[in-house]
Amino acid sequence: MEWNISAELGFWVNKMFETLPLAIDKVEFSSKDVIAYTIDGQPINWGEILARLDFWKSQLGNLSQIKVAVYHSDAVEFLCILLILWSLKKIPVVPANTLEKTLRAVKKETDYCIGEFPEVTSSQNIDSEQEVLSSDRESRIHALIIFTSGSSGEPKAVYKTFKQLNSELKILENQWGNLLTDTLTLGTVSHHHMFGIQFRLLWPFVSKRPFVSKDIIYFEQLLKLSKYRICLISSPAHLEHIPKTMEWSELQKSMKVVFSAGAPLSKNTSLEVNKNMGVLVTEIYGSTETGAVSHRDQTKDPLWNPLKGISVKKIDNKLAIKSPAAIDKGWYVSEDLCEIYSQGHFSLKGRADNIIKVGGKRVSKAAIESSLKEHPLVEKAFVVFLEKRKNRVGAVIQLTRTGSVELIDKGKLAFQKSLLSCLKGNIENVAWPRYWRFVPKMPVNQQGKIKSTELEELFDKEN
Repeated sequence: MEWNISAELGFWVNKMFETLPLAIDKVEFSSKDVIAYTIDGQPINWGEILARLDFWKSQLGNLSQIKVAVYHSDAVEFLCILLILWSLKKIPVVPANTLEKTLRAVKKETDYCIGEFPEVTSSQNIDSEQEVLSSDRESRIHALIIFTSGSSGEPKAVYKTFKQLNSELKILENQWGNLLTDTLTLGTVSHHHMFGIQFRLLWPFVSKRPFVSKDIIYFEQLLKLSKYRICLISSPAHLEHIPKTMEWSELQKSMKVVFSAGAPLSKNTSLEVNKNMGVLVTEIYGSTETGAVSHRDQTKDPLWNPLKGISVKKIDNKLAIKSPAAIDKGWYVSEDLCEIYSQGHFSLKGRADNIIKVGGKRVSKAAIESSLKEHPLVEKAFVVFLEKRKNRVGAVIQLTRTGSVELIDKGKLAFQKSLLSCLKGNIENVAWPRYWRFVPKMPVNQQGKIKSTELEELFDKEN
């Protein structure tokens, strides 16, 4: 049965795309407009949002600080805090988590925290940076500061302007807005990361499409939302563990689109999601610095396709990106190695900052990993450069089920020899892994990215 979600639940229809920062002191919406839903499907309307805005204004109205750290697991509360801070001409500082290592980086930007922080300590010291919002420069000055993991693994602060945020939001709406009419956006990814804050929170909000206030932890939670047309924002880490015993027939009628980003998605997972959910996975390539850059559907083509309004080219073998979401003018040169094909399609060839020097030879970690993954019994492969072990190479391998059985039957030494055969002719012998670790599952964060520090720790003990 065709279910008219806009008629039954009062979704916005045919209203214009808004830009940030929102003028919350003016009437933007009707009090009955549905802004979001709880994880159980209960509507949260604009009237309720206004009450939360009043609360946060009472909490933050007298702040002297310009930059304020914000962390809240509820996306509605998080959004309300952002809106109030912007209305007060403040700059939100958004950490990916509240781990001690991350908070040390946050303290370099601000000493005032609001939301769900452990042992929040703050003062009323005025920030050293006095660059506040002004009405004539709103689009160009800092909208927020968000953290990402740098090449060293340390949290890195990235400054984003309103112009960059709005440019990306407009690009996304131009690319997929018609496909997402009357959908409910929900996700497994955190709104404290750039992918989550744009795709899962700000894009639906400015496009007048409701979103779910809490993260989806288990796919079974989708069943309570199956009456909606669903736009799922996910990471490979979640999509690779779809429960095979779950009943998908009802949800197949609801699923409209699945977006995945944060790490490469295997083709097998793309096919599995398509089989279970009844929709193709749209993979997104981008970064905190650039915003979304390109998309692909691996069931049709492994190459990446730039989004409308974005151009790419190769500079020093690296992918260069021309996008208003990255920089105003010119080209942003990434650390991703690439090949460019016709019509701007491209493939990624690993990271330039993943080049390691072993035995006097410069070798790509990505090339070693790619060769190992050609083995039919290898699910995932990750290479670690072991400075503590005379700059040798270690390999962490996640096997298929059949591979795990064969590892037990044949033994580790024999299996390692089988894996090394994949490297012959592709990788110089000096760069072949000397140390091996076999794991049942790669440690990943919520965005699906490998926790490299945990993998390095696997080699702390001799064996």
